[in-house]
Amino acid sequence: RLGAAYIITPKGSLLGSCDPVSEMVQLATTSEPRDDCSATFPSAPTPSNTTIAFDLVHASSNKFSDPSWKQLTTDGSGTGVTNTAYYAFQTNSGGNLSLTVSGYTTVPASLAACTAGPPAIPVAGIQLVIYQVAACPAGQSFPTPVVSTSFNGDGIIPISGLAANTSYLMLLDGIENTKALFNITFAGAALPLRIVEFTGMTLSGANRIWWKTELEEHVSGMRLERSADGISFEVLNNAVVRRNGSYDDGDPFTGKNYYRLVVVNDDRSLQYSNVIVLNNRETGTIKIFPVPALKSLNLMMSQQASGHYLVSLHNTLGQPVWQKTIWITSNTALEKLQLDVLPAGLYHLTVYGPTGNIVKSATVTLH
Repeated sequence: RLGAAYIITPKGSLLGSCDPVSEMVQLATTSEPRDDCSATFPSAPTPSNTTIAFDLVHASSNKFSDPSWKQLTTDGSGTGVTNTAYYAFQTNSGGNLSLTVSGYTTVPASLAACTAGPPAIPVAGIQLVIYQVAACPAGQSFPTPVVSTSFNGDGIIPISGLAANTSYLMLLDGIENTKALFNITFAGAALPLRIVEFTGMTLSGANRIWWKTELEEHVSGMRLERSADGISFEVLNNAVVRRNGSYDDGDPFTGKNYYRLVVVNDDRSLQYSNVIVLNNRETGTIKIFPVPALKSLNLMMSQQASGHYLVSLHNTLGQPVWQKTIWITSNTALEKLQLDVLPAGLYHLTVYGPTGNIVKSATVTLH
């Protein structure tokens, strides 16, 4: 139950007398970035749905900065301090907090099911402790925690009775030096909500997504992601407009398209919106490329009805600035749109079909 700090100092020694070999050389060092208590605490409420990744496989302990073995429990009964990680957060209003554990994996994997040891005493899992403090306490001088519980897999941990507009410090420690990787997502009435709306609709040849956000302080960026299966997401737009914004996916997958909005906070933590599903049943496609464009855009149309099509561009004020009528007779057509008369900027492109209906809508950038 004792921890230690190690320093690797190569000596350049040769080992063996017949065929000497040099000592092993350190190849790489992997560390948990939250191994020590943060030097600064948040000055604003932690956003709801903030997700933090923890690596207790590479975490360590340090008696000069960690709590003592009797400061991890609410009754002072004591428990081992082996490999710790920290995260500071702030509430918005008093109430309940819900912590969702996901992606829980132990190293080795068999450790998660380990039951060896005295009855009713856990020998594997993670101790979760919460202190009501405004800064990092001195090592071995932590106050009595307001919460002390444990988990050994994915699940939801309910926390109640938190004070309003108050800073807290969460500590995670591997029980009996449990090595585990996992994520913790914050939610509940004690935290503010940043993404207040995220929804979308299908258009002819495109999917339109829009959102509303609040409390944008301490946010470094936002991005829109898309998935074909709801599991593996790719970045669709890495710099979407904050607060009230929208985006037209002009080249959706045939079938189901899964979308989510990701908020990147200043401390590199992530907040995810709800996932929306838009079902694009059209077999015909209209593709616009390249995006962004320099002086021209290519419009490729396949399996569209023959007839006249109107292509229109509007600026960010909604004013029409360019249009062209094209005639489609073949199953597949490629039309080049010469746009060098327009200044660089963001434009909304709309393609109207022979009956006047919108068959394509997209946002394009001209350089």
